[in-house]
Amino acid sequence: MAITYPITFPTTVAPSEFSLEFRPQQGIAVSPFSGQAQSYTHNGIVWYATVQLPPMTNNQLREYHGFLVALNGVEGSFTCPTFGYSTPAGTQNANFNLASDEDLYSKELSVDGMTASATLIRGDILSIADRIYMITEDVTASGSGTATIKISHGLRAAASSGAAVNVIWPVGTWRLEPSQSIAQSQMIGGVGQVYSFAMAEVV
Repeated sequence: MAITYPITFPTTVAPSEFSLEFRPQQGIAVSPFSGQAQSYTHNGIVWYATVQLPPMTNNQLREYHGFLVALNGVEGSFTCPTFGYSTPAGTQNANFNLASDEDLYSKELSVDGMTASATLIRGDILSIADRIYMITEDVTASGSGTATIKISHGLRAAASSGAAVNVIWPVGTWRLEPSQSIAQSQMIGGVGQVYSFAMAEVV
């Protein structure tokens, strides 16, 4: 039976480094006469990340090596937490829900179920349906736990009222960047190879 994607990123060993990069798809036209510029922003905004794993034992190494090989290069996709953004910088310490239906490309989310007067800070990450978004303005929940959250780019898909909004261990869906080298070394009685690879959000 063929592998069903996305598969799940192993969490036996946490990455030693996780670098998150935001790349908007944009263009700009500058008038040769006035020098005025007109920018164009498209919906194809993509997150990229670089992951480095620490030195591992042989058994740990085999698990990660098997995971990477199972992806078969850029063919497969996988879900992965945004390490380093596992909890908000604000005071909100639990996940919550959408309070209304939200359209494709919506950049403002009505939510409920937050802790009364809890905060989320610009730069915090949330995920909905295994897609990640960055909060672009500080948020303070009402006394009843409702709020409007502005996010970095429009929703990847329409979402229904009640859908989970995860700020604790938000998860994205990713693929490997092309030309990743997947090598395995066996160490005798010690610690094995260090893996480093790049990945791009699946859109």
